[in-house]
Amino acid sequence: LYSNYIQIYAGRDFRTVKLDFRVNEKKDWQFYTTNFFLDYHIENTHTIACMGLSVLDYVRIQIEVNRYIEMWLNENLLDGLRDDAGRHFHQNLIYGYDDGREELYVLQFVKGIPTKKAMSYQDFVSDRNTSWQYDKVIAITYNPNAKGYSLSIENLIGELKDYTMSDTTDRKSRQFFHNQDILWGRAVVKHLSSEEGIHALLHDFRVSHLLFEKSSIMRKRMEYLMHKGILCEEQFAIVKPELDELLKLSIDIKQLVLMNYIKNSARYVEKIKLDLKNYQEMEESCLPKIISVLEQYLENECKGGVSHGDMY
Repeated sequence: LYSNYIQIYAGRDFRTVKLDFRVNEKKDWQFYTTNFFLDYHIENTHTIACMGLSVLDYVRIQIEVNRYIEMWLNENLLDGLRDDAGRHFHQNLIYGYDDGREELYVLQFVKGIPTKKAMSYQDFVSDRNTSWQYDKVIAITYNPNAKGYSLSIENLIGELKDYTMSDTTDRKSRQFFHNQDILWGRAVVKHLSSEEGIHALLHDFRVSHLLFEKSSIMRKRMEYLMHKGILCEEQFAIVKPELDELLKLSIDIKQLVLMNYIKNSARYVEKIKLDLKNYQEMEESCLPKIISVLEQYLENECKGGVSHGDMY
């Protein structure tokens, strides 16, 4: 709710680079290092061997004490593929095992969707699944009593301004997408009305769901800020009708896409285009108001107003 799920990006064709949220710069693929609700411990093949254990034995022991294991696995083994084009190592979550079947149970991302897979003990210990480059075994434990997430109004304003200006000031993102035709923020929503955008909406249900998710979280975010005293009730009342309308439009678009899946209709497509136009106009009106309210809060803080510090 803080500064995630605001900025979005996509390739101009919506195919080369799929529509997605930009990850908060405070996060990275080593998510366990920045998630206060996860305790973790990192080992490798050598340190595990010093315990007198094989990696497979270590994994089984950790699962027995209710820990999850993150490891870089050769996904060709999970997908039943050969290594003709090279081995493909990626992070996967191991959550269980069955000695009778001699299988590990893995949660693998398949086209962005968490999917349950099984890997045999034989494949797990095979040379195909061995890489010194990815030799890391992370045991992860859920810690529900943790605290530590802080709310940065400055960062929230920066994300909203980036989105509004259809740009990104995040250097990691600029470097990652160097020389690629990438759209950011409001430019993505605007481009959804193009031929490429409509095609992406109608053929990938995740696109309309992301629009709904973004709208829903923004509505919850502003209500949360009101409860924390960042916005007063009067300020929230100013943006609430537009936030509600954005959420309603996103739900309508999502439902129309689903209806068009069931029965292809030009009428549905035209209604989607109209809803997208209204969505763009509503955002253009609403976002500057939100940014203004948050900047006003920071200005009052600088003048000696109430400081809320870290929000948990």
